[in-house]
Amino acid sequence: MDVKFSKKGDGHGNETTGIQTGRRRFAAPLMKEPDPRELGKLRDEIDRADAELVFLLKKFSDGTRKNGRGTPVRNAELQLKAIERAKKSALELRINEATFAEVFTSINEIFGAVPRNGSDGTEKIEAQIMQALYERANTAKEVKKAKDALGLPMRDEAREQQVLDNIRKKAGEGGLNPEKAALVGPIIIQFFICEETVVESPKR
Repeated sequence: MDVKFSKKGDGHGNETTGIQTGRRRFAAPLMKEPDPRELGKLRDEIDRADAELVFLLKKFSDGTRKNGRGTPVRNAELQLKAIERAKKSALELRINEATFAEVFTSINEIFGAVPRNGSDGTEKIEAQIMQALYERANTAKEVKKAKDALGLPMRDEAREQQVLDNIRKKAGEGGLNPEKAALVGPIIIQFFICEETVVESPKR
């Protein structure tokens, strides 16, 4: 196929150069303008993900109670097994397992317990929490891209506070201790899924 350059005037003494192939004349693709509304939609998705996470944490917290008084039993061996399950789920999702292990350690510390052996149904909830965190992380990456396109700064303390307030509010509505739920928010932001950045596993 013959390829040649052609010039086309616009009627005002100006000419544009294109590539002619004998079939059609190709023009450079137009760049999509950044849309601030996209950022708002993504933030709404983040808020919905946090609501789902609070719901799952309530189920997780209920499943880790060990006796009629609701007093949890700490056991290093069982906690290690829970962390290993978290790592396995992370590997299946192809994400940084060390980061998620850190998050699960912190969650277990906040709620003061770990599942006994998965037979009480909490192992399934662990996997659901992992999936919810994974999906939220992907949405956070899209938020970062949108902020980059709009030229917005990566840090947004007001938005961070809004995220924590939303978590606390949803916890209160769902019957989960709001203060404990609020402790989960900074962990999420610190370790890996803050809107402003994607943080690698902390260096030890």
